[in-house]
Amino acid sequence: MSSAVSTAAHHLVKRAVSEMPRAIRMVRQPNSPSGDTDGDGKPQGSPMALFILATTTFAFLLVLGIISYTLGMIVPTLAIVEDPQPAAYVSIDSVDDDGRPKTLPGADSEHLVQKGPITTKIRTTLKHLRARGGFWAPFRGMAVFLLYVFSRSILVNLFSFGASYSHLLTRSLATIAAEVALTAISLTWVHTVISEPSANARPFWRRIPAYRIWRKVVPAVALQSVASQICFLIPLYLGIAIHSIRMDDESLVKMPQLNRPTAGTAAGSIAILLLTLALTVLIEIPATVTMIRVAASALSPDVDTIVPFDRTFNGKIEPAVLGGGCLGTLDAWKSFTWPSRVRLMKLGCQVLCHNHGRRVSRLVRFSL
Repeated sequence: MSSAVSTAAHHLVKRAVSEMPRAIRMVRQPNSPSGDTDGDGKPQGSPMALFILATTTFAFLLVLGIISYTLGMIVPTLAIVEDPQPAAYVSIDSVDDDGRPKTLPGADSEHLVQKGPITTKIRTTLKHLRARGGFWAPFRGMAVFLLYVFSRSILVNLFSFGASYSHLLTRSLATIAAEVALTAISLTWVHTVISEPSANARPFWRRIPAYRIWRKVVPAVALQSVASQICFLIPLYLGIAIHSIRMDDESLVKMPQLNRPTAGTAAGSIAILLLTLALTVLIEIPATVTMIRVAASALSPDVDTIVPFDRTFNGKIEPAVLGGGCLGTLDAWKSFTWPSRVRLMKLGCQVLCHNHGRRVSRLVRFSL
């Protein structure tokens, strides 16, 4: 099925791209006597070509957004909260319809022993999600995420008093304030992603934790937001200082138009890229891990998770059923073991390779 959809999409996109030069020529030269106009001088183009172009562009952006959401947010979140050393379990395919384990000769050790973390690979993670929650499980929490994005955009413009994009510090402070104000929605999204499907049957507004719970997560959300803005502002200010980036009121970033970039410009661009990568690995990722693990520690004790989950976080806190509280920010990072950190970084590399590999394959196919 996926192959057929991919082939159909390929032909639609290829046809739309082939019609793009003609559509652009019609817009730029409406009175051209090249056969693209009628007797009154009005453009006589193919509405179908424009429709295919618009539809294909929308579909491409939609699919790209869904893939980025699943691979860039859902999978890493599950990897951050998964217990790398869970207890033995009974595999789903080893259980009969009446709930009793199947007795397969020589298969006891295979079905009763966890071979490794589920989130080691993207494929195993997606397969596990679909097995537990159905086809739409990899897109869980999408409605909450869209609400968060919409609300965040409104609050940022409100807190920044409508300041333009050139006012970097003002908009960064407004972004931090907006993300802290939306802590309850962020917490709800994390709980929606890591919970079993049965726990997400209720409308999401009924799953928003009480104030006494989500206020404990505010410091972790603030830390993650500040770290994200630092990783954004420092490379940006450096680019402005070395004249690799220009700012105006209409767009956030504009690269200078240079026919032949100088060696200094190229070196500056490479330095900005390396600095951004270093800040992301050393600051933003640890802050994000901390926020997600603190949010996960606030999960209700009567809610099961879709991946193995250590509610004590390597003994840092008592389980909620025993009166344990929310995990602290420092303990949240310390309890994230080195094997888990390595697994998360490998998963990030897989996501990057997957995204770039798909782009390269599309370029090759369009060139044929």
